[in-house]
Amino acid sequence: MKNNSDKRARNIFLSAAISVILLLPLFLSPVCGGEPAKTGEAKNARNIDDPWFAKDKFKHLAGSMLLAGMAYAAADTNLRKESDAIIAGFSIPFSLGLLKEYKDLKAGKFWSNRDLVWDAIGAGIVVFTASQMD
Repeated sequence: MKNNSDKRARNIFLSAAISVILLLPLFLSPVCGGEPAKTGEAKNARNIDDPWFAKDKFKHLAGSMLLAGMAYAAADTNLRKESDAIIAGFSIPFSLGLLKEYKDLKAGKFWSNRDLVWDAIGAGIVVFTASQMD
């Protein structure tokens, strides 16, 4: 049983890594917009440059995929209930994304709903893929 759990966890991480590698060219291409507004530039929310495709969005996607894979694998291995693994795999990276946006807001930067969308997409990809491996 332990060997099967280890194999499943490895497959979850592998699927997350492959997804990140496949999506990397999209975020690094010249089609992507510029970087988001810097600290101090976010005083007027209407003037914020927060493109949908930028390097920071890739970081949100990749980071949430990594965290979702770790959370899902840990919950699936230890709790033995797929529903708990799905909840952990999605809620932990998304909660950390919310915390990061709150930290940015407190530091004088801006709150980016687009960052949160990429956090949700990353977590969703991994959780969906992992839950289909059964």
